[in-house]
Amino acid sequence: MAKIRTDKKHRRYVSHADVVGEELKDPKVRAAYAERRMVHEIARAVRSMRESAGLSQEQLAELVDMKQPAIARLETSQGSIPRWQTLNRIALALHQQLKLNLGDIDPTVELVKVRPARGKRGGDPVVAAGTTRRTM
Repeated sequence: MAKIRTDKKHRRYVSHADVVGEELKDPKVRAAYAERRMVHEIARAVRSMRESAGLSQEQLAELVDMKQPAIARLETSQGSIPRWQTLNRIALALHQQLKLNLGDIDPTVELVKVRPARGKRGGDPVVAAGTTRRTM
């Protein structure tokens, strides 16, 4: 049970960290939390990569043969974990590499990291393997 604390004005409260800590003892809650955290961090990484490339969601969608609403859902962490193939197409198109840390990870450690792909130092985004480029 979460510890009941008292503030300087003698009001009783339970800290958010204590409540979350208690909830995360349940394996089902911990698994759901880990999945949502992964989806959220992937969303932030994809948006960061797209913005760094100076592209709109529509432009990125065309590069990787997707629709703009799918990119928007991915970037706002709506839905489930994106497919590996989708993330790979996006990373290739933006000359970036996504590194994902999986497993029982310390909550303070980033799950998703972005870095330039080997041998690529910027430049124009390219069409990912297996896609066709449409005119913009």
